[in-house]
Amino acid sequence: METATIKNSNLNKKIDKNFNAILKYFIIIQPFLDVINAFFINVCNLNFTIGIFIRGIFLIFIFLIVTIVYKKKYVTYYYFAMIFYSILFIIGNIIYKYPNNNILEIKELVKTFYFPLILISLYSIKDKININPRYLLYTLFIYLFFLFIPIILNIGFESYEITKTGTVGIFYSANEISAILSILFPFTFLLVKQQKKICFLITIICYVMVILNIGTKTPIIALIITFIIIFTIFIIRNIKQKKYKNIYYCTAIVLVLVTTIIIFLPKTAFYKNIKVHLEFLGIENITDVFKNKKLIDHFIFSERLTFLDNKKILYEQKNGYQKLFGIGYYNEETKMKLIEMDYFDIYYNHGIIGYILYFFIYIYVLIRFIKNINLKDDIIFIKLICMILILLLSLFTGHIITAPAVSFISICVILSKNKKKG
Repeated sequence: METATIKNSNLNKKIDKNFNAILKYFIIIQPFLDVINAFFINVCNLNFTIGIFIRGIFLIFIFLIVTIVYKKKYVTYYYFAMIFYSILFIIGNIIYKYPNNNILEIKELVKTFYFPLILISLYSIKDKININPRYLLYTLFIYLFFLFIPIILNIGFESYEITKTGTVGIFYSANEISAILSILFPFTFLLVKQQKKICFLITIICYVMVILNIGTKTPIIALIITFIIIFTIFIIRNIKQKKYKNIYYCTAIVLVLVTTIIIFLPKTAFYKNIKVHLEFLGIENITDVFKNKKLIDHFIFSERLTFLDNKKILYEQKNGYQKLFGIGYYNEETKMKLIEMDYFDIYYNHGIIGYILYFFIYIYVLIRFIKNINLKDDIIFIKLICMILILLLSLFTGHIITAPAVSFISICVILSKNKKKG
């Protein structure tokens, strides 16, 4: 009995010692998992992939680490609450849906709640975690590599099945990859902080080329938001320090980049998709879009506001039990259309109880993060921009906190810190 206890103790110490290394490696392999997912889905036509399996195993591993190694017993209360909610969610599907798709409902449930489960687990041991921001930068480089090379070689998978154009490299989901690129983009400014300005310019050029050829709006919006925030703060800081030459040089570089983008824009998938969309709507001038609410919804929000209205009507038709625990993802054998606005999708799909369970820990972590903000710290400032992107993109584009690949990256952004080398 004592021998077993000693062995368990030694194992716990070994895991504790190597936990950060495991976490860093798992961050780095994220792009490779997404490549594997794309291969299974696009080539093998399989919905269940090794990538999903490995992320599931990692989730279980984190549960064991938190409860057994670090003995964070209070986190188990959330786990039990989640199990209890899941049971009630499935019971609702069994009683009120026929035929039901419980296996697929459970799959969607796990995918959606991957974010709060990993978040509360890792946040409970945040003092033990040392995620250096440079690992997030490395991860961005790998994603860009798997996108940039296929663009150069004119190979890779298409971003859209019909009408619109674009390439997502050797990945599968244009929405998820766009979200990951958007969230990680602010970390490219670490290169400036590290005096690697040439590397920064090369990265920016590759990044812009990639996002314009994916064809989605999300990374473009993230790029604009990030540049506006950073450029504004840069100007303010240098005016206070009376470093006017820095302002001139930075402005010149930005103007050159903007001019280059404008010149090459007509040749990109993003521009072609905008043109196709305007032609479909019968609009010659893009400014005409803003004269009609339906056109704004169709062009800017890709009909998400319409999907929101439809889901609201469907939700209101359901009984009290379903309003409390969610209407789920399937209507008989057909998967219901997602709104692709994460906050609303979570509310309608998982009801009032699921919504509270989901956002309780998220809001708590956000409040703690805001309380510790120090804008003079460049790392904290970059993380703040990332957080702004996560919050905004979750609302307007979706596929952020409800997609395991994106949500894990988001959590690593939240918990990253330059505590020490490693």
